[in-house]
Amino acid sequence: MSNSTNGFIKFNRNNNDNFLDILLGRHTAFCLLALIAYRSKRQARGKIKILDVNQCYIGDYESYGVTEQIYRTDKRFLEEWEFVSFKATSKGTVATLIDTTIFDINPNVTNDQTNDQLTTNQRPANDQTNDQTNDQATTKQRPANDQSTTNQRPANDQTNDQTNDQLTTNKETKKETKKERKKEPKKERKKERKKEKNIKKENKWGSIKKIREDTEKLEEIAKEYKVPIDYVYSKIEDIDLWQKSKGKSYKDYNAALRNWLKKDKESGKLPTKKPTQTLAFYADEAYDDKYNGVTQLGQKQTDEYKIFCNDFAQERGYGKIFPNA
Repeated sequence: MSNSTNGFIKFNRNNNDNFLDILLGRHTAFCLLALIAYRSKRQARGKIKILDVNQCYIGDYESYGVTEQIYRTDKRFLEEWEFVSFKATSKGTVATLIDTTIFDINPNVTNDQTNDQLTTNQRPANDQTNDQTNDQATTKQRPANDQSTTNQRPANDQTNDQTNDQLTTNKETKKETKKERKKEPKKERKKERKKEKNIKKENKWGSIKKIREDTEKLEEIAKEYKVPIDYVYSKIEDIDLWQKSKGKSYKDYNAALRNWLKKDKESGKLPTKKPTQTLAFYADEAYDDKYNGVTQLGQKQTDEYKIFCNDFAQERGYGKIFPNA
């Protein structure tokens, strides 16, 4: 993937709400948004346009250090919050930056500026010629026009006065409404924020979207049940498909996910990876660190050593190093 042309990206800090929402809600999506802003095209060149301004190719999720599953959820997050739109093509996925409240790629508008300068330089000569021709035409038409305009002046003056009065009254009413609007939203926003905080406290896990986007919580659950993080994501998808097919929903998706994993554990369906020699080596080093590198002869043949190594492996989603222990 080639990056954009030379230039700089504006990182706006006058919209703190959007920045905090995306950073706290899903920090990996923020990284993907920054990558899209870095790669997006700043100006259109040539007659054949493969990509428009604010567009770039993405798909190499390894470039910002995530898995394919996390990359897909990041795309869904940015699209739902209307930061980026995505379109699949034969050459790859095209990302279009549609919201510049956080990142502004600073599009190149040098061509427009040069065209404006040319037109401004050409204006004086054109204005002189047009003024001369207009003056000649008006001198010929003045006698007849003067008589007609003198007859029409009283009615026109009245209508002009009425329209001016209407305009001034409309401006005054607009100013008053603007002042009222500025005063009212502050109070309403405070009330709405309090309501949102109360709703979040009451139903923190009230939707499957919230549990799917909280990567820290999912990693905590994966460590608790000693399974790979990909298995936890797949279990969330199973819950989503199940509730759509049954027309049901859960009040707490955190508890629902733990319940599904608990049933798999009781039935022996939880996946376990086979331990490797490198894992046993790391377990042995961890055991040495526990005793500050000083172990007695024959201590590593005891049951206490074997149980320690098995716990070390299972905490990382592997099977037992010593099956009989």
